[in-house]
Amino acid sequence: MAIPLIYLGYVAGAALITGGYLAMPSIGNPRKTNAQVMGEGLVDGAEAIGEGLEATGEAIGGVFSSSAENAEQTAETELESGTQVEACSTCPPPPGCNDLNDQISRLRNELEERRRDMQIDRYDLFNRAFSRSNPLIVDGVRIGSWEGHVDQFRQKQTALRNRVARARSMGCSINTPDADRWGSIDAPSRPSPSFD
Repeated sequence: MAIPLIYLGYVAGAALITGGYLAMPSIGNPRKTNAQVMGEGLVDGAEAIGEGLEATGEAIGGVFSSSAENAEQTAETELESGTQVEACSTCPPPPGCNDLNDQISRLRNELEERRRDMQIDRYDLFNRAFSRSNPLIVDGVRIGSWEGHVDQFRQKQTALRNRVARARSMGCSINTPDADRWGSIDAPSRPSPSFD
């Protein structure tokens, strides 16, 4: 169906170029100008194309029109609900995305470091200071407790999940591929024997 539309575009372009000709009376109908006659032809051609497309759509059960309508409706619903954001692959990121991505990366790295520290448990907090109410103090410096470290790990995870959600809601792409995993991974329940 693109060929007739291209042809109509060519005819319309040619008609614009030959403006003087269009103002002249038509040979076939001296009461009308060439423009009026050609205009009628263009309108008739466009109507015929439209009728042909409509008939084709009806013949195949309206697949094209219903698919397009469904896709349009789905896209609008996702944009309104916030489950999808408009994106442009060649556009610069929205303001604030770079800062959020930096925060996401730092939080992810901090979670990995905290998890490794808990698995190593250098001060043996799991055995010596498990409870928040009984933190370990070494040379006057509060080291903390195992439960306190678990709490801090979970707080950092919440902060990471919040930054990721905010970035997505702004339409930012997330540059830390495993951010979601680090936002949901369990804190170690005990030190790992492989780090002894």
